[in-house]
Amino acid sequence: MTDELFVVVRETTADVCQPVQMRVTPPLTHEEAVERARQENETAMPGIHHTVRSWSSWQD
Repeated sequence: MTDELFVVVRETTADVCQPVQMRVTPPLTHEEAVERARQENETAMPGIHHTVRSWSSWQD
């Protein structure tokens, strides 16, 4: 078992704007982050996708 934390990142890929990545959650467990990303993707507009990233890689 790992104590690593994860965040949900909103990735905007729409043609009308520059690609952007923005953290949308505080650090969460992997299970919490996966569930939150799934929920966010269900209601996301086209060109926006939510992914799970490790907190340590996001801070770099």
